[in-house]
Amino acid sequence: MTSLKKLPRVVILGYPNVGKSTLFNRLLGQRKALVHSLPGMTRDLLTGVVRQSGHEYLLVDTGGFTAGETDPISIKVREKALEAARTGDVLIFLADGQRPLSRGEEELFIQLKKLNRPVLLVVNKIDSPQSQVDLSDFYRLGQPDLLTISAEHKVNLDWLRERILELLPVRPGSGEFEQSDENILKIAIVGRINVGKSSLINRLCGEERLLVSEIPGTTRDSVDTLITRNKRNYCLIDTAGLRRFSGASDSREKAGIIRAEKNIKEADVICLVMDINEFTTRQDARIASLAFKSGKPLIIALNKWDLVEKSRVNPEEIKDYVFDRLHFV
Repeated sequence: MTSLKKLPRVVILGYPNVGKSTLFNRLLGQRKALVHSLPGMTRDLLTGVVRQSGHEYLLVDTGGFTAGETDPISIKVREKALEAARTGDVLIFLADGQRPLSRGEEELFIQLKKLNRPVLLVVNKIDSPQSQVDLSDFYRLGQPDLLTISAEHKVNLDWLRERILELLPVRPGSGEFEQSDENILKIAIVGRINVGKSSLINRLCGEERLLVSEIPGTTRDSVDTLITRNKRNYCLIDTAGLRRFSGASDSREKAGIIRAEKNIKEADVICLVMDINEFTTRQDARIASLAFKSGKPLIIALNKWDLVEKSRVNPEEIKDYVFDRLHFV
């Protein structure tokens, strides 16, 4: 794995459901981002290293950028997307060729151009060169190059890849940070909804890398976060909150649950986060059972100690209670 801090960053931005995550997966060459027909599947920033023709860059998938939304999560998603744009070396503005360009999308494109970074105007969902699509809205943006692609059907993706490489900044010596993926310990942070998994990762990182909200189900897709401690590299995997399928709010949450359970099997270490105010629940026990069956080392973290009266809680008694309820681990 190459040191992510030294790689040029290519950021994909756009409104919900224009195909950002599909394009991210295509360029990355693996299905890392969950793709869903309903908007809003991606909220946190997803990253992956693309290796192409002797070049490497960090590809960043962002949440759907929506203007005018006032709910807390939409505001945070928008702020994260703009923050990623400001740190990007090449920006991909992705639009849906099957519908007219909205006023908000025009404003977003202008906002990205003001960042003084190369911006690729890419129109998605053009499934064949013979498609009769009105592109006048997109030409009106005044961009010299207009790239039409279909991420789903892999149309013109090589053309896009070549344009990205042409715009990448030259950073000699970045290869000196090469190291094997085997040297990175993968730690899956799992638990029920709203137990503080994302907050824990932010604390370990020393900055707010992940979206945090009191609204249950803020994290929908699994997000990898690389950190270094004592010259050792770790990948912290934030996962969607686990609960029964019957209690999931919609199919997007169900997709996140399936991905989280897969993360348990693929990780090197499992960290089960539980809420000290409401444990050990049946779902806590079920998640611990999944971790036990995976054969991986299990860390149990009791979160939100600041919300309990210290005089009424005996840590040793709590520990004995947890291992009594989870006697199989």
